[in-house]
Amino acid sequence: MLGVLYESFIHPLTILSTLPSAGVGALLFLILFGLELNIVSIIGIILLIGIVKKKRHHDDRFRAGGRA
Repeated sequence: MLGVLYESFIHPLTILSTLPSAGVGALLFLILFGLELNIVSIIGIILLIGIVKKKRHHDDRFRAGGRA
């Protein structure tokens, strides 16, 4: 479905490949500073993944030559 949306199969793969590293980085930050995983931090991780996904989408569109 994402391949049809972006008219390419490579763009969804590049977007989805950045999501695990964002989540792992957020969890490592919590462990490093001794913070607990509570509902606020879970919401923060979900928002972080959404921001990473949106930024990656805009980067891919800019590289493809399309500006929105």
